[in-house]
Amino acid sequence: MRGLSSPLTLAVLALHVAAPPVCGAAQTTDGPGPNYVLAPSALEARLSEQPFRITAFRDNRWQDDRTQRAQIRFPDGLRIEVKWAVAAPGGFAINNQPRYEVAAYELQKLFLREPDWVVPPTTMRELPHPAYLQLDTTAVPTFEGTGSVLVAIQYWLRNVEPEPEPDSVRLAEDPAYARRMAYLNLVTHLMRHVDSNPGNVLVSTAGPPRLFAVDNGVAFRSPVSPRGTLWETLHVDRLPAEAVDRLRPLTRADLEEALAVVAQFRVRDDGRLEAVRPTAKLDANRGVHRAGDVVQFGLTNLELDDLWDRIQQVLARVASGELDTF
Repeated sequence: MRGLSSPLTLAVLALHVAAPPVCGAAQTTDGPGPNYVLAPSALEARLSEQPFRITAFRDNRWQDDRTQRAQIRFPDGLRIEVKWAVAAPGGFAINNQPRYEVAAYELQKLFLREPDWVVPPTTMRELPHPAYLQLDTTAVPTFEGTGSVLVAIQYWLRNVEPEPEPDSVRLAEDPAYARRMAYLNLVTHLMRHVDSNPGNVLVSTAGPPRLFAVDNGVAFRSPVSPRGTLWETLHVDRLPAEAVDRLRPLTRADLEEALAVVAQFRVRDDGRLEAVRPTAKLDANRGVHRAGDVVQFGLTNLELDDLWDRIQQVLARVASGELDTF
């Protein structure tokens, strides 16, 4: 079982997250609420940019689980918990796609305001391989010939419990829940979420209703999970008008700018990977691509085409009256 015998300090460089190319106004927040210790954008900045110290580390659900639950401490003393998923060798595996996790987080920014985000802050970080061996003695560098381990990190929400399926009674009787379910379901439908593990969608147990998609690695063009594909389908017959209004002006080029490269690293002279600002996609047909000293993670052309088609289908259903807005 993975564990932590002594605190491990990780000083890591910033991972740039491209700003979403949406309709003018900057993102705003109504405060952290009961599910976050800080506003999501503030947590994103910390997880992407600040050094932290790991103070607790254990397997998430069972011994030798693919994901872990870590407590980290920032220099100012703030402690938070995160879901921790080390990337597979080469940067991907069938059920381990950090690029999908980050793309799902970035996708929602294209049409939801920050207070309505349903995917918690998610980012990729580089950790030096020798230091990572303190957490897992079996760990290997993510890319051969480098000295780094890449990890997908997601903020661990507070005051939530599983929501294995839409609550039909609450949808009919609770307008606030219906709105939040519509936000969630629109995001899961557009990303093609095809893993109905009951723990993948959570509902708030404190404050106003909120719903969250917290495990989004089986999505986009992933093989279908044997657990089912519940969240791929739109189960609501009404969508928030403001979300639809933000979808309408999006272009295929906007999707490419935001999602074709969601994380990029360069190989330094000492062999370590360094997070850098994403540049143009080097190979539009590959989700993880290494060329020389550049490594890119993002959606492929086919995945972007599929996403574009799903957006157009949703807008067509709204225009025809099959889907109402509120």
